[in-house]
Amino acid sequence: MAGETPGIGGNMAAKGASTPAKLLGLFLVTFVAIAVWLFWRNPHRSATESALELDYAAPATAYKSGFDWQSSIPNLYRAAGLSSNDAVRLLMQTSVDLRTYVAIQLQSGCHQPNETARPEICTANLGDSDLERLITARIDEILGKRTQTRNSLTSVDYGLTEIPFPWTSIIAMKSNSDPYSVLVLDSPRDIPYAVSDVETHFGSPDNRTTDQDGYTVMTYEKKTDEYDAKAEFHLDLSATSVRQLFISLRRRL
Repeated sequence: MAGETPGIGGNMAAKGASTPAKLLGLFLVTFVAIAVWLFWRNPHRSATESALELDYAAPATAYKSGFDWQSSIPNLYRAAGLSSNDAVRLLMQTSVDLRTYVAIQLQSGCHQPNETARPEICTANLGDSDLERLITARIDEILGKRTQTRNSLTSVDYGLTEIPFPWTSIIAMKSNSDPYSVLVLDSPRDIPYAVSDVETHFGSPDNRTTDQDGYTVMTYEKKTDEYDAKAEFHLDLSATSVRQLFISLRRRL
């Protein structure tokens, strides 16, 4: 997406624009990305959880909810009881991060001179039904291309690297034999997710271990009579920033 300035409702830099215009476009990209980042990282905003059917057209996504790994539990729990393909579709379609990223992609060409204006995209806000249907359709395209089954696991991955964003990739996985589902998020190095922020928001971890590669792993757990869920924050070598986050859930049989 080189040369474009994507954003929700933002202005786009025209192809062949002057250097100042391109710099302005870059500023707008950065501004939107930082705004998304701060909005997404604030855990004090209200959140609503919704149980969504698999044949939905425009899910009522809680875009205003702040990041909390436990907000993934309802959909991970539901996914753990579905067939593998339906499970990864549910996890990808209900990801606030992926839906926001796809919306930015859809709007990236709205102000290019050679584009035909599409009001359902270019003037829409997140949550508008027309835009939500297009987001859902685009994610289904991603699922069709990126879903794969290897051994006993079905997974789908998608890179979030075309624009500055809180994560650089998302992976949804479902065991083909067990009621077990996983979300994996990779953190960008240039927008560090500090360990101090993790502990401020979620408190001290339940466990702090070292993986086989020598990286520190901070684990938070939630156990009920129906499931065991956990979030594993894999840190960088300095143990000051998150490099990868695994959120998993296993239903109790």
